[in-house]
Amino acid sequence: MFNSTGPITKKTFVISHLLLATSTALLSGCAAVYVPTTPGTPLLEKGQVEVRAGVRSFRYAEMGAAWSPVAHVLLTGEVAGSNGSTTVTDAQGRTVEYEEGHGQGSVGLGLYRAPTVHRRTYLAAMGGIGWGHTKFFAYDDYQPALVFFPFPLPTRSGVYDARYRRYYGQVYFAGPADEKARQFGASLRAVWLDYTRLTYSDQPIVPANRVFLEPSVFWRFGRGALRCYATGGLSLPMHVDPANPANARTASWSYLFGGGLVLRPDLLRHRE
Repeated sequence: MFNSTGPITKKTFVISHLLLATSTALLSGCAAVYVPTTPGTPLLEKGQVEVRAGVRSFRYAEMGAAWSPVAHVLLTGEVAGSNGSTTVTDAQGRTVEYEEGHGQGSVGLGLYRAPTVHRRTYLAAMGGIGWGHTKFFAYDDYQPALVFFPFPLPTRSGVYDARYRRYYGQVYFAGPADEKARQFGASLRAVWLDYTRLTYSDQPIVPANRVFLEPSVFWRFGRGALRCYATGGLSLPMHVDPANPANARTASWSYLFGGGLVLRPDLLRHRE
């Protein structure tokens, strides 16, 4: 028997690093510089307050609040965020850890039409402004790999760093609650991004898209001051440019699946 430990070990080392690079690239492939939130849809009338807290896609924490100081007027605010890290081993065998995450907040003003005896549907329209920051490590520029490894591999890597203002307009409606206190509604939100910083490996890049259209549906369950909500929808870019190297990061679509709890503090005072 001949000793083949050296060649096998070398080949195993090369293949394992190729697999590691491919798996890391696939995991980072879905990351985007714009992180949407599930649309807030407060169902309030004069003097009422609502606070919600939940998660989107099991990754992002979200909190929001709304208040109707006078009839037909809504004031809203929200914050969202996530944090994590990615550990990468470079070609020299050095291990580097990159901090990742995003954070954002927004405020809005809206008008609503509350249900009446003759019109049972809740209608609302609002607009607002927000601020966001996203940072993550990613592999990019995939090229054909070696003949014996028929998978595309990235040719560069780096950190995306984005800061932006988010302007949005939204309309939504909700039907009356049924006999089990379930309530259904739908929302359509348009978002325009104004980047104040957008870099990859500290080099400025040009976004392929700035406008997103975000349709969604939502449900509410429960009675009393504490209720549950669930949301499902999509965040869709209105423009794509395959020739732009930043297309995959700035013109990607996202799911708006989320859920959590809604608290109505004003109802606590009316409990018997």
